[in-house]
Amino acid sequence: MKVSKAQAVLFLYSLLKDGKKVNMNEFCSEHVISIPTFKRYICEIRCFLSNAFMDEEIVYSQKDNSYSMVKAN
Repeated sequence: MKVSKAQAVLFLYSLLKDGKKVNMNEFCSEHVISIPTFKRYICEIRCFLSNAFMDEEIVYSQKDNSYSMVKAN
């Protein structure tokens, strides 16, 4: 399903905030975006978390090629 950038970033953030693991390839396929675009969206969310002084961070799991949000140390 093709969506706008804002919709895709918000949906990605919502999934991560709900504690779900987001597989990069599946998300890109479902939302018709490239992998570099997906990585930019992750970067945008990381910057938001940092600028908002939130105690969460996004981590990448190479094992299952997915991203998740965890509490920062």
